[in-house]
Formats: sequence, C-alpha cells, structure tokens
Amino acid sequence: METEERLAVVADELELVRLGIAAVLGPLGIGVCGECRSGGEAADLASYMLPDLVILGSLSDGTTLSGLRQVRAINPPPLTIGLLSRAGDTDVALATAIGVNGLAIRSGGLTDLAVLIERVLKGESVVVPELHVGLIGDLHVRSAEHGLGGLSARECEMLSFLAQGRSNREIAALLSISLATVKTHLVHLYSKLGVNNRNQALARGVELGLLA
Repeated sequence: METEERLAVVADELELVRLGIAAVLGPLGIGVCGECRSGGEAADLASYMLPDLVILGSLSDGTTLSGLRQVRAINPPPLTIGLLSRAGDTDVALATAIGVNGLAIRSGGLTDLAVLIERVLKGESVVVPELHVGLIGDLHVRSAEHGLGGLSARECEMLSFLAQGRSNREIAALLSISLATVKTHLVHLYSKLGVNNRNQALARGVELGLLA
C-alpha cells in the first residue's frame, strides 16, 4: 500500500527561498500544495488546503511572528516552522509560547533544515541552538526588567525548555545532567516566579511579559 504524501504550504517573500525550501521537502516525501509571499496568504492557503506543515520565512505583510500567529490560529493548527532572520532573535520566546513546532535561522543550511523538519514531523519541538542562546539572553534581560532580581542563565534555560514543552527527562538528556538536578533548577525557577508547577510558571512568564 502506498503511503499518502504529506503536504506543506511555504511562505517567503523571496521566490529563491521558497524554491530552496521546496527542494528540501521533496526528498522527505512532502509535496508543496501552496506557496506565497505573505502570512495572510499562508493562513488562507492552510485553512483551505489543510496541509500537514506550514513553513514561514520573511514575509511581505509583516514579521515572521505575525504570520506564525495567523497560522497557529487555525483550528486545528498544522505543524508550523518559522525561519527567523538572525541568531538571538527576540521573537523566539513569543513563538515558542504560541506553540510553534520548529524554529531555525532563515540563512541556515538546507541539510540542517531537513533534519529539523524530520524531527518536527516526529512530534518534537525544535529550536536550533543559535536561537536557543538568544532566547536565554532575552529571558534574562526581561526578568531583570520585571524586578525578579534577574533569572540566572540556567533558570532562563529551564523556562525556555518549559516553553518548548520539554519533559524533565528530555531536559536532562539535552543538558547531560541528572533528573534530580533538573528538578532542583526548576524549584529555584518556581521560587523566583512565585509559582508551584510548570503550567503556573508558563502562565506567570506570559503575565510578566517574559514569554508573550
């Protein structure tokens, strides 16, 4: 029995970028059912075509984040990947908070993009390391601005992992530390945020403007 082909909508203001993404999708067994230049068009196409995946880069009608918000508002939302302009982009925290499945750098390599897409299709939430570093730094600055005494780099890292939906076991594996150490870092994070669990931590992060 033949496996049904997966479908994707690709949005970027540059045709060359759209063609590059399509070249990555083909060998992965993913067909492009629609391509466009704007976030509004991407949301319209996704609502009509019901693709498995939507990939958004630089958009003609707004930021990548605004396009991601429009696509994530579809019910149910497709798997969504955002290609941000630069390392350390401050939209990383906001994108992870709205449930974007994958984030990469728009100028990154096609092989790296293919790996990210495969991981997203397997159900993982993926932020490339370059963007993850930017997220930690941004959280650190925002926490200081909100009078939290500044979350430590490790506590910012914990909050960023929570925003990505990572389990304690996944965090331990990614950082090569024990589960007990992860729990200790989370206890410190919860204490600074004045909460008792990860859901409250995320809600508090959004309330304080750390994640949204």
